[in-house]
Amino acid sequence: YKSNTDTGRVLKPIPPHRGGIGKVYMSTSRIPIELDAITIGRELPVGMPVRIVDMLDEHTAIVEPLDNQPGGRINEVIKE
Repeated sequence: YKSNTDTGRVLKPIPPHRGGIGKVYMSTSRIPIELDAITIGRELPVGMPVRIVDMLDEHTAIVEPLDNQPGGRINEVIKE
């Protein structure tokens, strides 16, 4: 996941500010997959559309709401 074009939906709520792990169902260019997920911002409820910002490891994505603009504050926080 090198780009923020992979999108999906939240299956299990994702707590805010890296406070826990939720689940997402991603629609990638390869095959649909289910991943653990965290977020840096607000809580993400079930059904919310999200995009992958980065991968924490091979099974855990860092996601943001799809309505966030790529390259915004969330990307700066990851690099800190």
